[in-house]
Order: sequence, then structure tokens, then C-alpha cells
Amino acid sequence: MLKGRLVSGHEVAEVWSNDLAKWVMMDAQRDESFVDRQTGRLTSMLELHKDQLDTYFPQGVDVGGASLAEGVPSDGVLWWKGAEPATRAEKPVLDIKWGYVQWMPRNNFYAHRFPEPLHQGLTWSWTGYWNWEDARTPREWRYGR
Repeated sequence: MLKGRLVSGHEVAEVWSNDLAKWVMMDAQRDESFVDRQTGRLTSMLELHKDQLDTYFPQGVDVGGASLAEGVPSDGVLWWKGAEPATRAEKPVLDIKWGYVQWMPRNNFYAHRFPEPLHQGLTWSWTGYWNWEDARTPREWRYGR
């Protein structure tokens, strides 16, 4: 809970694009990805994180890594939904704010089940995550990596 409201996280995946020679964020649950407004290229998770910092956390991430700001459109990215042939014209107003970013450092769950995070999607206290930090995203005391 933050400011009396339920705050949760969201999992997405990054895939390597040989055409773009970079990692690209894909959100299979919401059937969307984002395009950098200036370059016209799909964004990586870190590029989307920077846009979210610019939009919701210009002074840095607040307590808990969440922003409850409503209706703030992004000036930096365009929305691309699923099978639509082009990005949407309107500025995306995102209900998920990427304050903190964590990576699960493996993707071979079918070959090796353990170690695995417990309660994926409910808590991010598993010590195996890698956590991004920078000047506007300070280290959280509960994460060691």
C-alpha cells in the first residue's frame, strides 16, 4: 500500500532484435511495446524507464518506487499495441510507472526449475533479482544486487 492505495508491479520481457542490434521491451500481458518518439525505434526497458523517470519522477523515485499520478501523458514515447500496423497518434498515459526496474537473471525455467523467485508478481523480495540503480533510482535497502 502507498498513500492508501494498492500498488503492484508488472512483469515484461526483453527480446534481442538483430535488426535493431539492441534489447527491446515487449509486454505480452498488455500486448504492447513502445517506440522512442525521436528515433522511431522500439524502446528497451531502460529507455522506457528513463521516459517514466522524466514523466513521473523528475526529481527521483519516491518511497516504494511507485507514482500514483493520474493522466500524465508521455512526451518521449509512442504506444504500439499488438497487431496494429503503426503506433498510436495520442500520447500514452500509462497506469504502470516504472519507478524501480528489476531483472530476473535467467530464463531457463523449463530446463532448471530452481532457484526460482517465490510469489512472482506479489512481492519482489527474492534476493536473486538484479536491480537497476542510477542518480534518480536510488538503491533500495532490501535488495543486495
